[in-house]
Amino acid sequence: EAGLAQKAGGGGGGRGGGKGVGKNGNAQNGTAQNGGAAAWKGQKASHKDAAMWIWMLELDESSCEAVRALWQSYRDHMPTVTNFAKDFHVTLLYLGGGSNEEIARRHPNLGGSDAVATLKDELANCEGKELQVEVQSIVWDPRICALQLSSLGQLCANRHPHVTVATRSGVPPRVSNELLARREATEDLARGLGPWLAQIGLAKYSEALLEWCQAMGAATPDEIAENATDAAAAIENGSVEERSRIEEVLRNAAPGELSGQTLEQPLRLTGHVRGRRRGE
Repeated sequence: EAGLAQKAGGGGGGRGGGKGVGKNGNAQNGTAQNGGAAAWKGQKASHKDAAMWIWMLELDESSCEAVRALWQSYRDHMPTVTNFAKDFHVTLLYLGGGSNEEIARRHPNLGGSDAVATLKDELANCEGKELQVEVQSIVWDPRICALQLSSLGQLCANRHPHVTVATRSGVPPRVSNELLARREATEDLARGLGPWLAQIGLAKYSEALLEWCQAMGAATPDEIAENATDAAAAIENGSVEERSRIEEVLRNAAPGELSGQTLEQPLRLTGHVRGRRRGE
């Protein structure tokens, strides 16, 4: 938010002229300064009036240092994940300009639009509050690395609360949700398949794909990806175009080896609940 500064001044041929120019110059300076202040206040007010865009737990500096130190001890295991996060936080609720109904569709675990409204109110009431979370494990694949946290109860919309640590170039931080959903499905396909498919845009095929997995003996997302052609044909036998899309999504949904390490001692992190409006 840069302002424009204007300087006015001049000189006169005589003493009286000098005073006159000085007064005029001061008046112009005052106008410029007032205008700059008004513009700054206008920008600040516009941010204040803008819709809330995201709620997060913003980690304090000592916790950020702890995250950096943990990543340093594992970074050799993930040579393609090189883009360190600019800041470390836990996303509590990403609104992104969506209605309560749209947000509820993104987070079926919340239980509907009324629950979204309730969560918004709870987060607003908690703004500035200090919270502690515990890192249970560090998880990565060739795209991204994230810290999986203990539950935040009702204050986090994400099924898997996390801190995104680093990404491969071009990979958005939100892929952490997909990473952790893939891990859950790898550990327990019956429990985790639906949430994983929701992350890759195939939620409506959960029941059909689970039936195929049980019939064919596929037990992990990696095995589904390896047999994407057969899986897509089994769950979509109508539209050829849709079947091709499903096949492509499934084939690319488990890129490379999934790795994770549970910490021997959970790492405790501290932060404050913050809301950011669009443009901030």
